Amino acid sequence: ARLVEAVERRGTTDPGAARQPAEEFLSRAADEVGLLVEHGGGQWGFLHAAFREFFAAAALHAEDRFEQAVDEHLYEPSWEEVIRLGAAYYVLVQKRSAKAEQFVEHLLRAASPAGWTWLGAVLRKQLGLASLVAADLGEALPLARRDAVAREFFDWTSSVPIEICERFWRQIAGSALACSVGPLYVAAIRDGDMRAAWRGAHAAVALGLREAAEPLQEIVREALDIAGRSQRDLVARPPERAIVAHTAVWALAGLGAYRSFPLLRRAVEEENPQFGRDAAHAIAQLWSPYHDLLVPEAVRQETARAFGQPGLVETADVLRRALAARNPGIRANAALALWEMGAAEAWDDLVPLARQDSDAEVRTAAAFALRGFATTTDRPMPPDVRWPSALGSTPVPATVPATTSGPEDDDVLLNRLRSDSVSKRVEAIRELGRRRSLVAALPLVRFFESADEHLPGSLIFHLNGGTTRMVVPEDEVRRALWSIAEAHPAARWR
Repeated sequence: ARLVEAVERRGTTDPGAARQPAEEFLSRAADEVGLLVEHGGGQWGFLHAAFREFFAAAALHAEDRFEQAVDEHLYEPSWEEVIRLGAAYYVLVQKRSAKAEQFVEHLLRAASPAGWTWLGAVLRKQLGLASLVAADLGEALPLARRDAVAREFFDWTSSVPIEICERFWRQIAGSALACSVGPLYVAAIRDGDMRAAWRGAHAAVALGLREAAEPLQEIVREALDIAGRSQRDLVARPPERAIVAHTAVWALAGLGAYRSFPLLRRAVEEENPQFGRDAAHAIAQLWSPYHDLLVPEAVRQETARAFGQPGLVETADVLRRALAARNPGIRANAALALWEMGAAEAWDDLVPLARQDSDAEVRTAAAFALRGFATTTDRPMPPDVRWPSALGSTPVPATVPATTSGPEDDDVLLNRLRSDSVSKRVEAIRELGRRRSLVAALPLVRFFESADEHLPGSLIFHLNGGTTRMVVPEDEVRRALWSIAEAHPAARWR
């Protein structure tokens, strides 16, 4: 009906004869162009949301209302693509690069809506969006402006929860903005404090910063040297350094840093208690692409040598020896790594581990590897290695209630923010974020603003079962507020 009215307003057909051209347009748009799709009941929509978002941005530009609409909907997640496409419209359609630069600056300095100042003051959501727009504009944005945005983006990702950062890192990867911000993360790995180096390693993987491999290797090398000198030095070193060393091993594998193999091999062979198990898994990650893509052994060996990386036989030998390591984490990850690499010759080494290793995790890993090899090589599973009973544990339920007495209401969780236990405060913050409760927003903001009183100690570190985790209490508050903001766009509450 609306399309018929639009045709009538154009005055190109006789009154009352507008339905036929409207129906012809819809038919061609659906059947020939593939732009629209009928939803039933006379309702039509775009085949893909991107069409709707682009035409919404184009219409706003045609009516000269684009920036006004941006100010009204800046913090609404559903408007992010409209804003990004509208910014690109300045350059690609209107050929107004200077206006696009002004728009980026406008986003950076955007004010928060009334009553929602924490969106701009605490989360600074507008800065993340401005960075995405700058990445989209590419070299249409002057270098000086791009570098300035990169600096602000770097500072922002130094305080925003890592999960939020990763979303933005992946979206700007490969862009001109990534070229500007990349050196800042590499410098943070090389020269920054432990928290900055930890974030820099994550950024390097998400952005694909191969130049970060050298400072990451230096972190691993230093950790191995300290461990080799004396146990006293190892105990005395700050625990956060161990967290960063774990992350560096993971990042080297994520970056495909083949030249780090000697360091990783050293970590496994010396049974480094800090990250030997991570090194075993990283070795498999660096090698496994050749197992999947280059089947002939001769081709794999030649390709491995071309990249300065040992071939399957040499790599498997390192991991097979690691099956006898004192550290059960190294034994378990070596077993899994051998399976990931397709090193079926390790079968006889894995069978005794699956049968009688003293550690349940090692028995599980070895049984898993044997099950994989049995599937791919048609070898029968040893009769006394059963699956899945070899796992030795019951399945973890999909959801675990917060307490055995049932869900707690928001008031109980808000009161827990004043607990003497930092871990209880952190768990309360996480649960409030999971619930996306709007009533929790203001108390969380006040809690954040009094962080010196309520969050003593800026970092909490966990080294548990060979996995590493860094918990930053302030980040937990930001993460909870971000979840609330995503669930309750500001424009709905004006």
